[in-house]
Amino acid sequence: MGGTKRVVMTDYVVSSGPLHTFEHLYDARLDRIKGLRDYPTLTIIAKSLADHRFSEYRRDPVRELAFASTFMASVAPKQTVLCGFHDVHARKGILLEAALKDQSRIRWTTIPYGTAKDDLILMHFKDVKPDFAIVHPHHPPASGGVFFHLTRQVFDVAEIYWNRKAAGSMKEERFHRDVVAFTPESLLTFIIDREGSFAVVSHPSFLDEATLQGHLQEAARRALMRITVAPSLFG
Repeated sequence: MGGTKRVVMTDYVVSSGPLHTFEHLYDARLDRIKGLRDYPTLTIIAKSLADHRFSEYRRDPVRELAFASTFMASVAPKQTVLCGFHDVHARKGILLEAALKDQSRIRWTTIPYGTAKDDLILMHFKDVKPDFAIVHPHHPPASGGVFFHLTRQVFDVAEIYWNRKAAGSMKEERFHRDVVAFTPESLLTFIIDREGSFAVVSHPSFLDEATLQGHLQEAARRALMRITVAPSLFG
């Protein structure tokens, strides 16, 4: 008997609104996030297809990173990118660390994060497209998420921030919220979660919703993805 036919995730729905309308990203109890409640935010999730259950969907790691790298390179091609690779079970993280040790181009560090002290590998990309290539063979993490901060900050600032967050995560892990909370120090935050969904949070002074939508649609087109726009939650 044949197994269940898997469907590659290529069709997505984008929803937009202020950050506080997305509960998995916003937490008013946290002072650092409370002030970000109106930051422009977009989430991109797999579109439900007729006659298919979500369990039948299969992620395409190459397409996901092509989408992410094209988008990040397009919104600010001359900015540096901080990349975080959170590998809950460490299987992919170990391999990524080995690849990073064999090169000198990318500055990086590993921080134990979460109640189980899983690997959070933080990398500094100076040239988005070629530097993304080091992540490709190891994406997605065995179980975890990947994030990117488009920023003018030096690597040391991010390293100090994540070391502090890692210390707090030993009691309660708030990975997505910790990622979002760095957005005031950057121009934009891009997240790929463990299910293969995406989220984008922009500093209000950087890009508005309409501009973000345009860049996302073009990046999706180049990555051979299709994005349907849901009604906006702004206003």
